[in-house]
Amino acid sequence: DSGNLGKKACPRDHAAATALKELAPSPSQEELFALLDAMKFDNKFWDGLSIEQCTRYDFKDFATSGKKYGLSSCLCSLDVLSRKRGWEEEVTKRAGELELFGVLTQVKPAGGGPAARQLMLYASDGAVTAQAAAFAQAYDSPCLQLEPIRVAGPRGLQAFAQKNVAASRKQVQIGRAHV
Repeated sequence: DSGNLGKKACPRDHAAATALKELAPSPSQEELFALLDAMKFDNKFWDGLSIEQCTRYDFKDFATSGKKYGLSSCLCSLDVLSRKRGWEEEVTKRAGELELFGVLTQVKPAGGGPAARQLMLYASDGAVTAQAAAFAQAYDSPCLQLEPIRVAGPRGLQAFAQKNVAASRKQVQIGRAHV
C-alpha cells in the first residue's frame, strides 16, 4: 500500500521495511515490490474471488454529518465484478447498510501502459445516487473526469470511467463527504 515506500509511506513503513531487509535481504526491495504488485492485479486472483470477497478486499466506510457511506477498492473492472454471481444482491445489500455504496476499480493492462479507473455509485434511494453522481461529475478538487458507462446492476446504479487516474480513493472519499 505504501507504493514501494514512496510518498504514501510513513516512518513506521520505513522501519518495518528496514527490519524485514535485515531478516530477508533477497529479493531486493524493488524486485519484491514488483512481484507483490503484479500478484495483487492478477486476473486469476480476482476471478477466483466471490463478489463478497471482492467488496470486502479493501473496503473503507466513512461517516459524515450523521451519514455513513462506504467505498470498496477492487483491482479488476466493474465488468468483471458485475458478471460475478450475486453482484446485484451484494450491491443492494451493501447499499442497505449505508447511505451510499461505491466501488472504485483500478486495472493495470497486461504488458504495461497506464492504469484505468472506474467508479460505481449506488444507494437504496435513487435520488441519493443521482445527487452523488451529479456531485462527483462536478467535483473539481481534483476533477475526476468522469464519463458515464453502462454496468449491469440494480436499477439506479451509476457507473463511470474515471479519466483522472491519479485521483485515489482518498480524493474520491473527500468529495463524497460533501454529498
